Amino acid sequence: ERYILLLRPINFWDRRIEYFAQHWGFSKWDFFEVPLHHQVDKVSLSKLEDMLESSKKYRRLVLLKDMPDNTRILDIFGKFDSIDYAEFYLLDGSLTVSLPRFQLSFELVRFKKRKLTDKGSFQSNEFSDFFLCDSQQLEDCFDNFRSYLLLKKGQF
Repeated sequence: ERYILLLRPINFWDRRIEYFAQHWGFSKWDFFEVPLHHQVDKVSLSKLEDMLESSKKYRRLVLLKDMPDNTRILDIFGKFDSIDYAEFYLLDGSLTVSLPRFQLSFELVRFKKRKLTDKGSFQSNEFSDFFLCDSQQLEDCFDNFRSYLLLKKGQF
């Protein structure tokens, strides 16, 4: 048996479906973000079926504990903001970390030219061609700042 939960924005008058969750009765709930161009004001059965059919193309919301290499993610993003406010999405095996309070998001990019053991780098979605530095600590700098992200231009 299939269960579906539709989630709207906080504003009562806004009737769009921003997220939905589905559950087949024997597995855990899967949450999906509905892209803006698929969000509809009035949900009919046919539109709902189309949305569910397209869910393979939607970003799936995942929990940090379910992700591989989550210690690295905690180290990088946990120093900038509380990890409780971060959102993690998977689409076609690609991980996106979103910091909605700061309107920032980063996608984990793996480079084909590098070794197979390469963990990849987080590329900014807002600042093209900028990547998070592997080391997020500057020695003897920014003594009064505790929350910052170091980015570097270009691939490294």
